[in-house]
Amino acid sequence: MAIPACNTGTDPVVVAVALGGNLGDVPRTFQQAIARLRRTDNVKVLRCSGNYQTRAIGSQAGADYFNAAIELETTLSPRALLTTLQEIESELGRVRTGHWSPRTLDLDLLSYGSEVIDESDSPHPLSVPHPACWYRRFVLDPWTEIAPEWRHPLLN
Repeated sequence: MAIPACNTGTDPVVVAVALGGNLGDVPRTFQQAIARLRRTDNVKVLRCSGNYQTRAIGSQAGADYFNAAIELETTLSPRALLTTLQEIESELGRVRTGHWSPRTLDLDLLSYGSEVIDESDSPHPLSVPHPACWYRRFVLDPWTEIAPEWRHPLLN
């Protein structure tokens, strides 16, 4: 199923994005990623959480992580937004070496309004809400700072 470059409505959709990283000057990298999003057409940065330092998960994950969350307003489709997030990761030094490996920047699309999308079997998977968003404290703590009213569309 093809997803259009812009959503089908004329109204912007509020989305949440998680930021994470544990290589380099992560707080500076977060600032650069947010600045890049501010310069992106059809994207408006609404709120940014503070940075949270958390323990790495997994034996290959490396040093402690910084995590944060941002709330955006966009007319981009979920797929187009995901592509934009992955481009920003690459621009800021992300190299994909393995699952849960150390990284300069990880940008995860947590929510896209109240939509539920499961394209996990696609060559380029997309699942919204993010499948692990509801139980990871390193996601929930910064996210509730900026959007305490958000409710999971399936789990409430």
